[in-house]
Amino acid sequence: MSTKTPDTNYAGHEELYLRRRREAANGWDSDEVTRENIQAIEHLLSKCDPRPSGAMLELGCGAGNLTTHFAQSGWEAHGIDISPTAVAWALERSNALGLTLDVRTGSVLELEPYATSRFDLVLDGHCLHCIIGVDRSRFLQEAMRVLKPGGKLLVLTMAGDASAVPMRGQYDPVSRCQVIDGTMTRYFGDPLSIVDEIVQAGFRVDYEELQVRSNASETDHLLVVAGSPA
Repeated sequence: MSTKTPDTNYAGHEELYLRRRREAANGWDSDEVTRENIQAIEHLLSKCDPRPSGAMLELGCGAGNLTTHFAQSGWEAHGIDISPTAVAWALERSNALGLTLDVRTGSVLELEPYATSRFDLVLDGHCLHCIIGVDRSRFLQEAMRVLKPGGKLLVLTMAGDASAVPMRGQYDPVSRCQVIDGTMTRYFGDPLSIVDEIVQAGFRVDYEELQVRSNASETDHLLVVAGSPA
C-alpha cells in the first residue's frame, strides 16, 4: 500500500446502513453470513490459551450483530462505528434482547472514548479491510493501545486475490483495492502482508488461517489471533 493518504469515504457507510434499514435487513450481513462470522469468532477464541473473557470492544460494530453475541456470552460488550444509524440499530437490538451494550459513534482510527489498557479483547469483525493505506497502521496502533497487556486481537478480514470476484470492474490489482468513483473502499491484501502489518504494530501472532473461497463470487478470508505484549 502507498504511504500517501488515500482517497477514502469512511463516512459513506452511513448511507449504506440507511439503505440496509430501508431494505428491512438484519444488519450489514445476511443472517447466514452473521452465523458464519460467529462460527469464525468462536473458532478463533478456541485457539486462545487461556480463552479470554472480560471486557471486549468491536471496531466497526455496525448494527451490533457480533457485539450482542459477546454480550449474550457473558462479556462486558462495547462497540464503536462511524455510522450513527448503525449505532442506533445496535442499541435497538440489544434493548430488544434485554442486553446491556456500550455502543458509540466514532472513528476506529481515534479511540479517544476508551482508556489505555481497557479491554481484554478487541474484535475486527470485517472492518480492517475497509481501512485503506496509512490508516491501517493507525487502526492497529489504537487497537494495541486499548488492549490490556496480554490481551487478544481477533481479526476477520478479506484477503488474497480478488480479481476473480465480480466487482463490475471496480478491482484495481495495483493497489489491491476496490475503487468506486475514484474512492478506495476495500483492501484485499496478500495474507502474508496483512500478518506483517499486525506484527509491525507490535502484536505477536498466535494463530493465522486463510479460508479459501469456495467459488468465484466470494473472497478469501484471513483469520488471525494476535496478542499484545504481556
